[in-house]
Amino acid sequence: MKYSIIFLLITCQFFSYGQQTGIFKIDSLPPTGILLDKEWKWHKGDNVEWAKQDNDSTGWNEVFPTKYVFDALPPAARDSVCWLRLYFTLPVNEKENYSLMIEQSGATQVYFNGEKIKEYGVTSKDRNQIKAFDPMGKPLLIFPKTGGVQTLAVRYFFQPAVTYRNMFNMRHYLFSAKLVKIGNAINIYSSHRAAINEGFNVGFGLVFFITHLILYLFYPVSRSNLLFSLWAFFSLIGNIFLVKQFSSNFVEDRNFNAVVVLMTFMFAGISLAYSMYVLLKQKTRLLIVLIILLHVSNVLITLYGDNNKWAYISFGMEILVPLLILIIASNGVRQKVSGAYIIAGGAICYIIFWTAFNLSLELHMGPYVNDLTFHLAAFVFPVSISLVLGLEFRFVNRALSLKLREVEILSNEKQQILSIQNETLEQQVTERTSALNQSLENLKATQSQLIQSEKMASLGELTAGISHEIQNPLNFVNNFSEVNTELIEEMKEEIDKGNLEDAKAIANDIKENEQKINHHGKRADAIVKGMLQHSRKSEGTKEPTNINALADEYLRLAYHGHRAKDKSFNATLKTDYDESIGNINIIPQDIGRVILNLITNAFYVVNEKTLSAVVTPTAVKYEPTVSVATKKVAGKVLIRVKDNGNGIPQKILDKIFQPFFTTKPTGQGTGLGLSLSYDIVKAHGGEIKVNTKENEETEFIISLPL
Repeated sequence: MKYSIIFLLITCQFFSYGQQTGIFKIDSLPPTGILLDKEWKWHKGDNVEWAKQDNDSTGWNEVFPTKYVFDALPPAARDSVCWLRLYFTLPVNEKENYSLMIEQSGATQVYFNGEKIKEYGVTSKDRNQIKAFDPMGKPLLIFPKTGGVQTLAVRYFFQPAVTYRNMFNMRHYLFSAKLVKIGNAINIYSSHRAAINEGFNVGFGLVFFITHLILYLFYPVSRSNLLFSLWAFFSLIGNIFLVKQFSSNFVEDRNFNAVVVLMTFMFAGISLAYSMYVLLKQKTRLLIVLIILLHVSNVLITLYGDNNKWAYISFGMEILVPLLILIIASNGVRQKVSGAYIIAGGAICYIIFWTAFNLSLELHMGPYVNDLTFHLAAFVFPVSISLVLGLEFRFVNRALSLKLREVEILSNEKQQILSIQNETLEQQVTERTSALNQSLENLKATQSQLIQSEKMASLGELTAGISHEIQNPLNFVNNFSEVNTELIEEMKEEIDKGNLEDAKAIANDIKENEQKINHHGKRADAIVKGMLQHSRKSEGTKEPTNINALADEYLRLAYHGHRAKDKSFNATLKTDYDESIGNINIIPQDIGRVILNLITNAFYVVNEKTLSAVVTPTAVKYEPTVSVATKKVAGKVLIRVKDNGNGIPQKILDKIFQPFFTTKPTGQGTGLGLSLSYDIVKAHGGEIKVNTKENEETEFIISLPL
């Protein structure tokens, strides 16, 4: 009888799932993840109960959310809130952390197994307040339940009056979710973000703009330099907005930026083609007129035509415009115009690299290959024109030099000219000497700024740690306050029902929560008082200080400060304090700065080793560890800070306490931390030593007199 009941329940459960919806079954998960594009259901209306797994899906319609946003749902569905829902199963034998890489065209609230885990954009009952948001595949960590069916539900809001245009690889899905293991998701997202390096194009355009504008100002006869500088200017503006378009998540902003990019690139393409036309001294205007018409038509059709056909229009531009440019360059070669063969070669290289770029997209050769071929295609032709303009300028200068030489040979005032030239040279030497002196003064000022920068870096570490410390008790206070509010409402209901015993039990819970609120409030108060104590201006006066408490405080602040900057950072903390030390006379702010610097350096090196560690099936997993210990020995106090990082190479061990010496990459360290620490410890009558084993560990030992 018992087994019959169990069988009946299981049968009913599967029947319930079958009644609600189909299930997307995942037997294995490849490194690139799986796109959840099937078995979705949608329903118009708004009910938070629809996020629950056991909710009945009868009457829900099938939907393919990875379609274009306006093709996935009927127009009537976009007038109000709607819900999307999917049931799926995970691989049975895999116990992994998973994430969702989401792309979308609206504002959403994402629920997983009945619980709200993320809100993207601005969602509101007032449609005028809705702001569509695209996370662009940023991993969203999920915690699946063990075994069984997982439920993904999406509360979807459409932003009214938004125009979606399929430009510059903008994929306006209704809702695209890819399930990926968290480690692979981070790598995929990082590689895609790294591929967005349009800042390189901005710098390139700026250099071209300044250079050829100056050449035009020096030689106004050459209109090609002016036209080419206009290309560089429009390209510069377009790439700036392209950077904004790739970095913005709000759909409305991305569409606006895309339109600006489209317009500026149109003017850039016209300026570039016309620059080449003038440079090659062409007289037939038919080809350049065709190029201008193609650019203008592309913009008009893209803005006002069928968005789904934009790719075909772009492809036509890619074929026709390069061919017309090659024809113009070939005409210049046949007419034996100077530099025409260079421009023709640039046009041919442009066609080759642009073809390679499109092939790399079709063959999915990766973002780095795509970027390389794209940038080669984008700049090889402008570089060829710039080269010809530079050669033209060189020829002009050479002609002027020849004329000057003829004048010098025919002139009887050669000695006077040489004398003037010598005076000019002496004046230049004087000016450059003055500039060198000014540079030396600037260097001294820079040194002072670097010292101040090191002090501010220490202050930043403290501020990040203290903020994290204060946030924890404040979170407890807020959470228990919210719980008490709910408990009070429950107690009122029990009193109204006459259940005094239940009301008393709830009152006891409220009392316990109030005690916890009081406890964490005092904890926050203690942190603030400690922060105020630390912020007092140091007068260089020693005072009795508990060195164990000081070391432990800065260990915690340094750890939370590092965590505040890098959420993925983790390390094992070990402490061993000698309680027999008591208080010692030191300047706590200065010694605290030394301890903070050593601990911060320790966290940096173990994190670097973690990021560079190579994991093999037989390798022992690396566990980053930082240890802090104190000990009283023969009238001295020893403070040890130890890490299991990569150690310090012997060849630089003698240099680590020198000012401005650092092994960190440029911009990440001033090289003053250990130097200032050495001076502070010496001022206290102590010393600082280092023991290290390369590729294994490093230990700094501070010795202070009692």
